[in-house]
Amino acid sequence: MCTTSSYVIDFRCALDFGEGQGQPIVVTLQTIGAGHYGTPQISSRAVRFESAMDAPPQQQNPGGPKLVYRFTAVAEGETQIRIPHTDSNPTVTFTIQVTKP
Repeated sequence: MCTTSSYVIDFRCALDFGEGQGQPIVVTLQTIGAGHYGTPQISSRAVRFESAMDAPPQQQNPGGPKLVYRFTAVAEGETQIRIPHTDSNPTVTFTIQVTKP
């Protein structure tokens, strides 16, 4: 289940981690106005950061750039991922609980 707060962008998700398989996690963020989202800060080794790249041109719009972040769930545990912004957009925080089914 994922929930959001109206004051701080905060997602809480539970993922099942299959034996020997990494569950992909894909997050798309759009900047409105100046600045951009930066490098993710990850609190534990349960989730691994894979890459960040611009979204494809057909998904972009004039409001600001979209970035696609890719992560992999690699072990059981809870991880908080924070993605800061360089200007006025809020920091995005994800709390992910990785469990085995």
